[in-house]
Amino acid sequence: MPRQNTWVNSDGLVVGFGTHTSDNMVPAVTSEKGAVKTMQLLIVGTQVPTSWSSSTVPPQAAQIKRGSYIQRAKLVVQQIFTGSSSTLSIGTYSPTGTTDVAAGLLSAAALTTIDAVGEVSVLAGTLVNGTVAVGATSDSDVIILPTWGTAAFTAGRAVLTVEYVEPDYNLTIAA
Repeated sequence: MPRQNTWVNSDGLVVGFGTHTSDNMVPAVTSEKGAVKTMQLLIVGTQVPTSWSSSTVPPQAAQIKRGSYIQRAKLVVQQIFTGSSSTLSIGTYSPTGTTDVAAGLLSAAALTTIDAVGEVSVLAGTLVNGTVAVGATSDSDVIILPTWGTAAFTAGRAVLTVEYVEPDYNLTIAA
């Protein structure tokens, strides 16, 4: 059942069914056959901060295990981003807001790369393409979070899709 289906219990609590989707500001992680997992995150320009801390990291943020490798990442614009020379970076942080790799997925993208509906950016930061493991700098599991540079965004919305492979610590290597 999709997450859009909800029920209101007797206390007034809205209960959702199914997995989260990227349309409700909660990262959605799905797993297909094999080792690859996919995370989707909605990025709303007016809610992107200039930095993260333990008090600003969303408590529901989905974590990626330390040692995972990001295979692919893309950003699809749903509403154009606007701002005064604003730039967008996307990186990894510990659950407490400690920087792992601040621009590990996207480094200071100019407005011209996110200013058209339907525009797709294939991200190529240092953590993308499966060559560098996440969490090495912060020595922790990580959360993927966006930040702005130069000036805050006044509008914009995009869906970030990240495909990654988690480490398998249960492997037994025969001698």
